[in-house]
Order: sequence, then structure tokens, then C-alpha cells
Amino acid sequence: MARRDRPMRYLCCALAGAVLLGAAAGPSAATDPVALLGDTAPEEVALDGGARLLVWRLADRAGAWRPLEVVVVVIPGGAATWRVLPVDAAGSRTALLDGLPCPGAIARASGGFFAAHQGGHAPLGLAVGDGFALSPFSPRRWGGVLVRRGGESAILPLAAFPADGVWDQALQSSPILVADGANDMLRDDGQLDNRLAVALHGAGGLALVGAFRDGGGAVSLHSFAELLLALGPLAGLAPESALALDGGSSAGIVLPGAHRSWGSGLPGYMPNALCLAPPGP
Repeated sequence: MARRDRPMRYLCCALAGAVLLGAAAGPSAATDPVALLGDTAPEEVALDGGARLLVWRLADRAGAWRPLEVVVVVIPGGAATWRVLPVDAAGSRTALLDGLPCPGAIARASGGFFAAHQGGHAPLGLAVGDGFALSPFSPRRWGGVLVRRGGESAILPLAAFPADGVWDQALQSSPILVADGANDMLRDDGQLDNRLAVALHGAGGLALVGAFRDGGGAVSLHSFAELLLALGPLAGLAPESALALDGGSSAGIVLPGAHRSWGSGLPGYMPNALCLAPPGP
């Protein structure tokens, strides 16, 4: 409230400033991205193996000059398998993903978390690739493990994860965003960042979902979970469970066949990665 000893022009200038700021930010400054998702037509591209790429560009906060991009790679049941590949290197994340030995890849994505270790970095959490342990299990209080044995995939919460389990592929990360088809984030902390998740849907279907904004600051984890659930009628995707992968500047997606990529251009360390490819022999 304006002080009584301030002239009336103070209020007028404040109102004028608010009008100018509103004009600069646009009416989309306070728009819920979930609401925008249903009102915006996505770009859709057919990928190998019956997979589909859908990209929504939403002027939710920053306006059209720095839109929120919701990137969805939908893999129907039985059309692709996923593998965990070791990276354990630093550099351009796009270049690191491009260089992975994953023939016929539909999509490649950055994987789990990492921690400082002996003056450098090391993977944080369980990673199993093609039956070989790449890094050990981390006894954390939350999160889950994406696992595959044969043709069956699941996201297991840490409380239900068997320490003696034998897996073809496994990747530990956090948090679990969707469990039993519902938002598993109990509250919204309002921390905005680029996000990446893997979701399981239908009979063996899998989806890779990212929320990216140039320079970061995309969405909170709670909003990201809401976006995942909102994709049901829009992308033919009804996620039963979804696990967040490392986010922020670590989040990245590369689609080799479509020559497309998303993520920060900054160099950094990558512990491991996910590779989605058509079924092998």
C-alpha cells in the first residue's frame, strides 16, 4: 500500500509500470503448462519400430521467445527394448550420447545421478547393463529402480527392491513421479528445472518424456508429474509408473534417426545412459 505522504502520481506510475510489465511478459506469464498442453497442437514425427515423437511448445511463462518444450517418445508395447550403457565421462552431453555403441537406436537419453568422488565424479546408484553390474546400489531414502528381466520391465520403489535380484538391465534414480497411475509427488516445492523421465504404460510400452527450456527453469517435479498424466488422451499414453532421471543441465535426449536433440549445451559429467532400440535377435 502507498504511504500517505507519497503523491498520487506514485500510484499512477506503479499502475503504468505494471501495465508495461504485463505487456512484456504477456498473458501467458501465469499460465499452467498442463492447461496449455491440451490447447496446443504438437509436432508429430514417425520413428522406427512404430515409435512416435511428439513435441509441444508452450508459451507458459517466458513467452514465445523461450518456450517450454515437452518432448515425448512413445514406444508401443513390444516395439523396442531399452538398455543401460556406461558412459563415465565428461564432455558435451549431446556428443557423449551420439557416441554411444547402440546400433539402430530410436532414442538415447542421459541416465542416473552422480556424485563427487576422489577429485572427480562417479555414478550414484545401481546400474546394470546387459547383465553386468556397472555401479553398486545406493541405500537412499526415496526413489526407485527401473528394471528389466527378459521382456518385462518395471519401476520398483526402493522399499520393495530385492537386494538379491538378478536383472538384465537396471537403473536406480529418483524420485518416482507416477505410481499406480497417480501423481506420487506429495507436494510442489516450486523448484523449476529441465526434467527427464522414463514411463511405463500399457502392455510393455515405454515412453521417454522430457521438459526443456533454453537456459533451464522448465518445470517443478510436481508439475512434471502432472504433465505426464495429462499426456494420456493427447499422446495415447497412460503412464502407470514413471521414474525421474537426472535433470537440470544433465538432462538430454538425442534421436539419431530424426537428427534431433534436446538439453543443455554446457559440458558436464555423464555416469550412464539409456538406449532405446528396436528388438534385437
